Amino acid sequence: LYRVADVLPGKITVSMRATAAVIPTGDDLASGTTDGDTLEADTFEWRKVIFSSTITLVAGVTYAIVARSLSPAPHLNSLRWRADITAPTYTGGAISDSGDSGATWLIDLTTDFMFEEWGEPPRSYAAIGGKVRAGLVAAKNAGW
Repeated sequence: LYRVADVLPGKITVSMRATAAVIPTGDDLASGTTDGDTLEADTFEWRKVIFSSTITLVAGVTYAIVARSLSPAPHLNSLRWRADITAPTYTGGAISDSGDSGATWLIDLTTDFMFEEWGEPPRSYAAIGGKVRAGLVAAKNAGW
């Protein structure tokens, strides 16, 4: 993320939402915030945003990562999200962009916003010799 120089976007909310035809739908499934005023100006930076609640993603289901600032004008459109416009490698990725708080969306299937996904894989438990031991199993790609 980054911001336009000399413009402060205020609080940024990043959330996960369900999708319909690569368009975010419904309420946030989980969300977190970051202070957009502390973003670098005109220079991309990775920003960690921690969701305030956990979410279980289902393999094969497409989700949207939504970033938004609710700051009023003149701070509108001051938030930027770096995109891969050369040869995106995230299968099924796309950009859905809205300039009217999600009432309508523009879709670009040839470009992906850049992000990293972090989380905890599901735990599996097995009884071994009368004791219970926890082991981690690899989580399958949830398709978002």
